[in-house]
Amino acid sequence: MARLWHTAILSKWKQIFEYIPIESQIETFQDEYYDAIAKCHVDGTSTGFIEFMLAQIDKILDEVSVQFGDDSG
Repeated sequence: MARLWHTAILSKWKQIFEYIPIESQIETFQDEYYDAIAKCHVDGTSTGFIEFMLAQIDKILDEVSVQFGDDSG
């Protein structure tokens, strides 16, 4: 359910998030995803999870820009 909300919130912010495979990226890095969540529970902060998710989103956006031939970086 949290992943659904994640996608809904991001897509409301920027429409591109309706079309990019965040869920697939999380599945690919599922162990790291759960490690980030566990670390947050131990640390008592959400920093590790936020950093993990931002890194995954960055990877997806890089892949999408390559697929569409965006040379802007």
